[in-house]
Amino acid sequence: ANADHPEEGVLTCEEDITLGWTALHGHGLEIHLKATAGGNVQLFDRDSSSAVKVKYFIGSHGNHRADIVFDFEPPRHCSLTSQCDDAMLDIGSSVTDRVSTKHEK
Repeated sequence: ANADHPEEGVLTCEEDITLGWTALHGHGLEIHLKATAGGNVQLFDRDSSSAVKVKYFIGSHGNHRADIVFDFEPPRHCSLTSQCDDAMLDIGSSVTDRVSTKHEK
């Protein structure tokens, strides 16, 4: 693809990589992604003998960073290794236990 023949539609980028090392607990990867939109618009110019003029543009840019950390250890609760009184899992009151009497129009 180039400015005269840009890609059209939604694009998907897939890349298979081979690591030169064995991932261990706590190891990680940092991935940087960058995309730029752009292309051209072909304009029919009636003032210059019906010539077609091409207007090139660069659209928005996008950058994203993803951090992946390998975690191969099973979860443990503090009560297994020390004296703690933390609840195993506390997500607060159930959504179905809450009653709403407020109605908006």
